Amino acid sequence: CAGEAGGILAWHPDRLARNSIDGGKIIYLLDTGKILDLKFPTFWFDSTPQGKFMLNIAFGQSKYYVDNLSENIKRGHRQKLRKGIWPGFAPLGYLNNSRTKSIDLLIKKNRCW
Repeated sequence: CAGEAGGILAWHPDRLARNSIDGGKIIYLLDTGKILDLKFPTFWFDSTPQGKFMLNIAFGQSKYYVDNLSENIKRGHRQKLRKGIWPGFAPLGYLNNSRTKSIDLLIKKNRCW
């Protein structure tokens, strides 16, 4: 139909799917003909069984990357907490102290209403 797109342009398949559901939907839309083609400057894709297989592998790699990154971040946060460092911005009522790499109370308790 006029005015409708039949394909997707993206930098890499990992930009389209970061989880299993998104990757599965893309492949399903290719199978049903709702998406006719995918174009990437850094990744070869052809709408053949081999192309869909390689696309599925790329989606699996992006899922692995996201899951692995999540585990590494959680491990880093746990390590900071063990060292007594607050991982991230100071909570409400506190201020990040860049000199001591700690958090300081922003408002003195005796000044509160």
